[in-house]
Amino acid sequence: MIRFTFLLISTILLFGCSNPNQEYITNLENYSNNNDLGLDIDFKVLDFKLIDTVYQKDQANDLKGFIDSVTVQLNSLPFTKEDLTQLRWQEKELRRYPEYYTDVVDNDEMNSPWLNELRPILKRTDIVLDNFDESDILEKYYLYLWFKKRESHYYQLAIKSKYDQLMSIVSECQSKAVEIESLEKDPDKLVYYLANVNFSQINPILNNAEQKLNRDYKFGPDKKVLE
Repeated sequence: MIRFTFLLISTILLFGCSNPNQEYITNLENYSNNNDLGLDIDFKVLDFKLIDTVYQKDQANDLKGFIDSVTVQLNSLPFTKEDLTQLRWQEKELRRYPEYYTDVVDNDEMNSPWLNELRPILKRTDIVLDNFDESDILEKYYLYLWFKKRESHYYQLAIKSKYDQLMSIVSECQSKAVEIESLEKDPDKLVYYLANVNFSQINPILNNAEQKLNRDYKFGPDKKVLE
């Protein structure tokens, strides 16, 4: 009876102490050994450690950090409401055509690819100028850069490429701002687990030499490897 009880306790302890990361390990080994190239690499996990759990709020904070770093750089540009107001009406100066807005831009009978681009920009600019201090900083700088790019293009200045690059960065920030808004609707939603893994594998390119390597892997909420 004592022997039976000892065996029962040992069995319970054995299963109770099973590796809590086994499902991750199994999924990772299956994922790596069933590779798209069809190569037998004999992938084996030697050591597995979960090192982070990432939620949507974490991703949102990372994106905010990126936007903040860009905003700091943009703030170095000399830019005021008066500057934007002047740029808003710059076409009549560039073209030396005082009635350009009345005769062309605001004339519904006039249409062209250029006007289709300009008109929405002017509407966005008017909205910003109506409440400049409270307007989104990225929107203000995007419009400022758009007009400066237009000015440099008209005069065929080499600096145009600089404005292209800055506009691209601001556009990226605007996209990230939209993404942040979406992420913050469910901030505690799990995105992925991050694990650090020591593993061995056979490298066919190196005459099937065994390699021992280390890298981080991401796993979804279902504990499957993320691409």
